[in-house]
Amino acid sequence: MITRELENICTYIITKYGASNLEINKYLYMLQAAYMKDHDGKPLFLDDFEAWAYGPVIRDVYDIFKYNGSKKITKDNIETIRMLTGFQGNTLDIREDIRTFIDNSMSKLSVVSIGQIVDYTHESRPWQDSWTNKKEIISREEIFRYHSEKGVEFI
Repeated sequence: MITRELENICTYIITKYGASNLEINKYLYMLQAAYMKDHDGKPLFLDDFEAWAYGPVIRDVYDIFKYNGSKKITKDNIETIRMLTGFQGNTLDIREDIRTFIDNSMSKLSVVSIGQIVDYTHESRPWQDSWTNKKEIISREEIFRYHSEKGVEFI
């Protein structure tokens, strides 16, 4: 089940920037990696990424937004998604420092193509190791270890 923190972060990103299901999952991975790198391994949210064919995905996020297909999810259609899924995200519940972090990161990510971000996540060792070894969960510890050494491209 999706955590309240992640619901709030998804709502914030969608209402401010818009994102498809693929985009929101890639943005979340990049945000998690950058936040953990900058905060000594402390995660932005506790939800786990899984190794899917198109890179890291949070299953609950995918399941919530799959009703929108591959189209951008916007503040205009999030109410329909709320009715269909029980999604409860609230942007007012995000701390100001988290909003600033997201805004600073998204200002850089939003000018990069989603294809470049997908390629980047496929090149990252955490996804590669999980995908190759058929491990469903990509560990937060591995995300932190890899990105604290290599950095987080685009952010």
